[in-house]
Amino acid sequence: MTLPTRPHRPLHLTSPLTDGNDVRGLQEALAAELSHHKIDWLPLSVDGDFGPQTLHAARFFSWVIGLGRGHRKRIKAGVLPEATQRLLRNPQTRSKLERRREKRRQPRLAQIRKAQSEGPAFAAAGARACIGITESPAGSNSGPDRTIIVQGKRFTVGVSAFERYWGLGPCYWCLCFACFWVKQAGGKIAGNCAYSVAIEGYARNHENGWVQVPIGERRQGDISIWKFDGHSSPSDHGELVDDPHQDIGGNTSADDGGSQSNGGGVFPKSVPGPARSEAQLSMVCRPLYS
Repeated sequence: MTLPTRPHRPLHLTSPLTDGNDVRGLQEALAAELSHHKIDWLPLSVDGDFGPQTLHAARFFSWVIGLGRGHRKRIKAGVLPEATQRLLRNPQTRSKLERRREKRRQPRLAQIRKAQSEGPAFAAAGARACIGITESPAGSNSGPDRTIIVQGKRFTVGVSAFERYWGLGPCYWCLCFACFWVKQAGGKIAGNCAYSVAIEGYARNHENGWVQVPIGERRQGDISIWKFDGHSSPSDHGELVDDPHQDIGGNTSADDGGSQSNGGGVFPKSVPGPARSEAQLSMVCRPLYS
């Protein structure tokens, strides 16, 4: 049976996902409004499935247009009531109070928009400044500290420094490096940021400051999660995206012949390149900057 496109039921996060033409109609409206407000960092697929991505977009847009705590509390709990859906689809029907709230929130939205532009650029600049750092001694997953200056700011970096930032000792440190620069750039990420499987889970659920984006939409400041040991194995490596065709990887090799996921140094990597293809990309996870 084809469901009507108008709101006619509360939407809940369920497994399997709730689907229907009404969900698709909501997604189409949200996508148009996000574009209108120049919110280009939140992915939103128009696929008719009500999942964490759609809920996250609805929650953020409800804040943008001035909806109050009653609406947003329900969304946070995983429920999108019919009344809220109507306002998200037709913001012109909002009350005067909600319109006033929207105006009060506009300066904060401008700050977030700016952070989503400047944060990724700063993270990438920091990562590039670390190119050439290697483990010492080789194979130790550790190394001496050094001081670098990035856009006028002083940072202590090094293999051990990246691990120490996350409260760790010698370990596979690829994501210690990548997420270090996300945090220095204002990334609001939380949780276990040193392990790829954990970050994939956060991004899939749109939680702890992470969102999952389509692989073809990766851009500067994102985190690429790689599977170099085959699709049947867990993800084993993470890198900071410098641009859609290059990552800056920690604990990778300087050349295409060495280990891509345990190579012992910070080096740029072409995507795709001789030692890697997009088929080996497990997920692209976008940190939220604000």
